[in-house]
Amino acid sequence: MAAGPVLPGRTMALLQRHAEHRTATVSLDQAKDMDAAFATNTSIGGRPLSAIDDTQLPVDHPTLRKLQQTYLTIAGESL
Repeated sequence: MAAGPVLPGRTMALLQRHAEHRTATVSLDQAKDMDAAFATNTSIGGRPLSAIDDTQLPVDHPTLRKLQQTYLTIAGESL
């Protein structure tokens, strides 16, 4: 499978520095078999994904809660 374009963002980089993680390329079928999924964004940190196509995913998974808690503990930068 060929890798698609990725726009690594600041929020993802911050979370990677503050939480145990691993990065992997997954197919759409593999993604649908995951226990949970999220997207990162500067304004909200990690947003749970409730579905991938027609596959429903939990938005209250313990890993998602931990991700959100980790994001809230990261100190902001001084302006």
